[in-house]
Amino acid sequence: MRRYLPLVYAAIFIFACKGAVELTAPDVTYEVTADGGGLSLSWSEQEDAEGYIIYADDVAIDTVTDLSYEMTTPARIVKVTAYAGEEESDAWTGDFTPVQSSATVWGLSDPDPDHPSGLGFSTAGQAVTYAVSDTSNWPSIDFVFDDKNVTPLNIVTPNHSWYNNGQGLNSEYNYTSDNQNMTFDSLDIAPKPGNYYDAKELVVNGVFASWIDPDGGASPDANDNFIKFQVLKISGSEVQINIAYQMEGGLRWLVTR
Repeated sequence: MRRYLPLVYAAIFIFACKGAVELTAPDVTYEVTADGGGLSLSWSEQEDAEGYIIYADDVAIDTVTDLSYEMTTPARIVKVTAYAGEEESDAWTGDFTPVQSSATVWGLSDPDPDHPSGLGFSTAGQAVTYAVSDTSNWPSIDFVFDDKNVTPLNIVTPNHSWYNNGQGLNSEYNYTSDNQNMTFDSLDIAPKPGNYYDAKELVVNGVFASWIDPDGGASPDANDNFIKFQVLKISGSEVQINIAYQMEGGLRWLVTR
């Protein structure tokens, strides 16, 4: 038995050397870039790493040796790992999944003052509806559904001169795109700035994007949010919509599949 001990020790030594690489997950920071169309990722060098792998929704989209990456592939989940040979670290994970909810609203022409014609969002990104007849709701309203000042039914920014004797319901600059002519899940990114309107006609099955811009400005910033919504039903003044809200400020990614 003893004559085999050197071979055993050699095998243990070789195994230990092969397993000596200990990779840790990159500590990634990011900022929104490209007018809301991308993320600039950066991290510090990881010991023993030969490079880094970028994932979009669990699909590896690039391998880099730099310590930064400009991500322009819209995704729900972004991951970055370090690698050395066939070894790969745990992942840093960024979750950019939009919050989905639904809402039923009524156009302003509806005779019931308690029916909500205003739409806003909670701090968790869920849709909240508001009766425009109650002035205490005005600061919370991001969009008005209007078939009174314009026909057919439009989604309108709350600062429009149609409201409150020309003063608007509040000072937010919130706009909506044209119908995107695609399915809800196919709209992965909201249009760039310059493709939005203060009032937009709604159509059944139409899929739209909206830019919630509380302070105004030509480019999205951290105080802004983007949504997409599909009009499921229009019956008289009643409207049913499905919505996805991007919580990351200024980011236009809206991947829901």
